[in-house]
Amino acid sequence: MNLIPKWENLFKLYEIQIDTDSTTLFEKLIEYLKVCSAILKIRLYVFVNLRQYFEEFEIIELIKWIKRLKIHVLLIESVEPVYNADTDVYIVDQDYCWIEKIY
Repeated sequence: MNLIPKWENLFKLYEIQIDTDSTTLFEKLIEYLKVCSAILKIRLYVFVNLRQYFEEFEIIELIKWIKRLKIHVLLIESVEPVYNADTDVYIVDQDYCWIEKIY
């Protein structure tokens, strides 16, 4: 028996809908984060290769939203990202060595 409800079913139960008319993928992601953080109290999100879908300015804006929403996001990328000084960056190389980047 699974006691953890699926978020899709909760959205259906409470008839929650996100307006997606003429919104970009980036706007949909922000709305998703806002809704799931507020209603489901999810505090950690994991994204893989997000930089393949968004431009640099969108990633910077996403980081601003993450801070506003007071959530945690783990971005797993296949290339080394360039972030500012207030972002923690860790690299796991081909030998599974853990490298902390300090900017």
